[in-house]
Amino acid sequence: MWDILSSHEKYASKFDGIDSVLEIRHTDKKYAPHWEKILVLADHMDDGYDYLMWIDDDAGFIRFDEDFRDKLPTDGKRFYFTQEREWFEGRIGGRTKEDLLLNTGVFLVKCCEENKAVLRSWYEKRDTGTYGGLYDQHIIICWYLANKDVCGLLDPVVFNAFPQKPANYPTLTTKNIKGKSTIIEHVTGEFKRGKYAWTKDFGCSAIVALTSYGERLKSLSVPSVLESIVEGTIRPKKIVLTLAKADSRNLRSELRAFIDNGTVELLVADEDLRPHLKYYYAMRKYPDSPVITIDDDLAYPADLVESLYMAYLANPDAVCARRAHELSLSPSGSLNGYGKGMKWECKKPQRNDCVITTGCGGVLYPPNFLPEEDGLLEVIKRHPTVDDIVLSWLRIKQGIRCVVVDCDRPQPPRSIEAPKGGLWEDVNRYSDNNDRAIAELIAPIVEPRYKKPTFNSAPWTSVGGDDWED
Repeated sequence: MWDILSSHEKYASKFDGIDSVLEIRHTDKKYAPHWEKILVLADHMDDGYDYLMWIDDDAGFIRFDEDFRDKLPTDGKRFYFTQEREWFEGRIGGRTKEDLLLNTGVFLVKCCEENKAVLRSWYEKRDTGTYGGLYDQHIIICWYLANKDVCGLLDPVVFNAFPQKPANYPTLTTKNIKGKSTIIEHVTGEFKRGKYAWTKDFGCSAIVALTSYGERLKSLSVPSVLESIVEGTIRPKKIVLTLAKADSRNLRSELRAFIDNGTVELLVADEDLRPHLKYYYAMRKYPDSPVITIDDDLAYPADLVESLYMAYLANPDAVCARRAHELSLSPSGSLNGYGKGMKWECKKPQRNDCVITTGCGGVLYPPNFLPEEDGLLEVIKRHPTVDDIVLSWLRIKQGIRCVVVDCDRPQPPRSIEAPKGGLWEDVNRYSDNNDRAIAELIAPIVEPRYKKPTFNSAPWTSVGGDDWED
């Protein structure tokens, strides 16, 4: 390690205006030492430098004949990070090259009061896990996704080359690896995702909402679903279970335990809105929070909340879904019914206003998604079994775009605890409920945008004879 650190001093001695500062400290032993870098940067903000460059003790200079400042962007951003690899591959829809994982082992911070405040805010989000808790890298990535306008990206070849090319390393960073343009080399070798065990409580503001009924509440289906959410990679701010009055009595002890210990908030609805219970009352009570809707009979993956919440941070005004279908149009521009020519589990829909998100996969709705009443309850009561269609209508009606999160299995498997049957299998699959709702709610909005004009093909005839007078 000391050979690496001595390279910092050697490099600084070669160029005017560059100082090397080595700090060995661990201020609060209650927190993992990697958080210390944030305090170090904040403490040196007022030392008269234009920028501070953080370099981990496992990253060193390997060239001493080029000034890295000549390789910096000239757009005057407040932060500059290096890209490492596509951490969010398969997790965030609508992803761009800027949404790659950031390497917080090598980055630059402009010295200013605004950035000092940002650094302090990062530090305040730390957790108490000595080594297995939340890493600074995750906090910074979340902040970066929401503040791209003040951030720039460094050339990953110049500032973050690896001695060996890890498997599946993106082309962006493999170009000229260990080539003549590399100035800083990060010697940790292959980055292993398992090295970073994220804490569950990192400040997620999303609420998970669901409902259940009848025989399912008598089974272990709901406790099993709740357990999958609690044991996920990150925890939501709150879990809200809304039940009709008749279903809220005599709950299983396993479900009651989640409620009694504060893990789950139970809402008892004034009206039984059937599947619409999953979102309606939760969104009304918590309008300023993003809400993730889930079903009560599926085995959800550990990254369900994480993937949707990361997509939300990157797209705060969008509905983010892990599973969505795109309705098709007839040759004349009319909207076809559910299933007819539809693009099932569409990853990149062409027409955002033809997308139907499905709650079974998990859908995140942004804050204030539910509009003022304005007849909404009447619509729900006319279409009591097709919550996916009603929610998609609300999105399309408000002009909110949909981001489809790329994931390995958009349709989660059924929980082994869930009884057979359900709304789709028992009702909607063998009825025209979906088609009727699409025709009444969505078609009047969408068809005028795509409908092709029709023409009268009857032979032309003159009126008033052959003589035309002025």
